[in-house]
Amino acid sequence: MVVGLLELFLDLARPEHTRMRHLLAEVSTDDVLRELSTRLDCALRVDQAVTGWQRPAIQGNRHIGIYPQAEPARVAVGAVVPLGRLDAATLAIVAQLAEEQGDGTLRLTPWQSLLLPNVPVERAATVMTALQVAGLICSAEQPLAQMVACTGSAGCAKGLADTKADALQLATGLVASQAVHLSGCTRSCAAAHVAPVTLLAVSPGRYDLYFRDAAHAGFGVLRARDLTIEAVGAQLNADSRSNIA
Repeated sequence: MVVGLLELFLDLARPEHTRMRHLLAEVSTDDVLRELSTRLDCALRVDQAVTGWQRPAIQGNRHIGIYPQAEPARVAVGAVVPLGRLDAATLAIVAQLAEEQGDGTLRLTPWQSLLLPNVPVERAATVMTALQVAGLICSAEQPLAQMVACTGSAGCAKGLADTKADALQLATGLVASQAVHLSGCTRSCAAAHVAPVTLLAVSPGRYDLYFRDAAHAGFGVLRARDLTIEAVGAQLNADSRSNIA
């Protein structure tokens, strides 16, 4: 069924439909399911038990820090890779930590972070300190902890700004950690979801500022246009609406 749905998306989507949500903004869910059912060799169940199901809310930032596991005296230690860039030297350090302090297991998460599970609880603080020394983010309070950015103009022809460099600059000016997404173009490659705050590049070093709003499609409400990174930082620090991270 998953393969069938993916193939259906590829058949129906236009170039500007980079996410399923973009397609569903123009094609109804009922129409998609109806077409999908014709491609499956099994019955597609659609009733209230299915359509009414919602995944329980996920506690924010659970991929950062130390958390107990079901196994007695074992914890998982998580840390964010700044802006998703992990070089070979840092990866080698983390892999060695997993081998020496855990059971050799190292996991990648959907939140651009690393997770070392099965660490004895008495070693957790040592692992956390070592991850910090290696340059990873181990506290949700750090400005880069909740910030994501696409490759940007440094690595993508469609990027209108060097988003990762601008994200680093923005982080130095924020007084508190905020969930901010910097996108070099409208395709939103770095975030499948709509972030609380989105900066959409319009030219090198300049962005339109959006705040997420369920009543508005796309990135949300356009708050300001053509801002420099310094102006974005000042507005996020001053605007009470930015405290939604």
